[in-house]
Amino acid sequence: MTVPGFGPDAKDEKVKALYQRLVEWMRANRASYLQAVVQAVGDRHSGWIRSYHDNRPYDNVAPAELYDQMIALRSLLAQPGTGAFTYAKFVVEVGTGTRMTMRQDSREPQLDPPYTAQDCARELELFPRDDDHTPTWLASHGQHRDEVTSVKKLDAQVLEHYRPLVPEAIAELWEQYGVAYFDDGMVRLVGPAHAVNQLQRVAPAGDDMVPVFTTALGDVVYWHAGRFVFYDYRHRTSGELDSNALVALYMLHSEDFRNEFMDAQTYRQVACRYGILDVDDCFAYIPLLLLGGPEEVNRLDPCHMWTHLELIAQATGTPKEP
Repeated sequence: MTVPGFGPDAKDEKVKALYQRLVEWMRANRASYLQAVVQAVGDRHSGWIRSYHDNRPYDNVAPAELYDQMIALRSLLAQPGTGAFTYAKFVVEVGTGTRMTMRQDSREPQLDPPYTAQDCARELELFPRDDDHTPTWLASHGQHRDEVTSVKKLDAQVLEHYRPLVPEAIAELWEQYGVAYFDDGMVRLVGPAHAVNQLQRVAPAGDDMVPVFTTALGDVVYWHAGRFVFYDYRHRTSGELDSNALVALYMLHSEDFRNEFMDAQTYRQVACRYGILDVDDCFAYIPLLLLGGPEEVNRLDPCHMWTHLELIAQATGTPKEP
């Protein structure tokens, strides 16, 4: 068994101990795959553990002590000046290549009820941070958040190729932020080359139809024929946002617009359980809506977005061009 990226010091030993305990439980219960997410700020935390037994998913059947060990890593892995993680995702695979991966960062926790200024103050008391390592949501005690949060920079070659294909305002966003979240994580600025590659079996994406944004509910916004077009794959509908990039950006940042046209209320409800997703993931209705699945929040599960869109395209078709 290996835990890639972890060494022999005391903190890493605690991570290894969690890993070994997870693997022991999974083997004893015939689970081949497990993923878990924890969110925390101050003394508050939430999370979930999903394990797969005989290829069927089960939520929160793992012992509570495993979740407690994950939360305990906040203190163990905290660093002076950089604080503790407020979000962590664990993935464990048991088989020929048994391993665990762990991702941690300071993304804004989505709690129910929402975190408070007191929670933020407590977080900074428990785990002090330098200004450079304090995200806006935490520094402002929940009063403000960054409009755009960078996740990964784009390669210069990608930017050079796509810059002349989109409005300059979009190219400037890619140059400054690369792949990024907008606001509360519902809207994401995607890497165009990566998205084009992933969408080959879903849409005629390419130089004439450039994927620019996605949403955490599986929508894609393309720049196509001199306008931004919005493809809602789960309902198989589409529409035009605007031809002006600044107007389109205003719409995507607008909470009123997202509430009315992008089902943002549903996103906020499900994000309280699963947190802000990674940019290649989305929430998916199980079963698919167009196959008769009910449009209920408790039917939404996190999944790999590009695989999910391919499944929709194969099962129900794709939206017509607006």
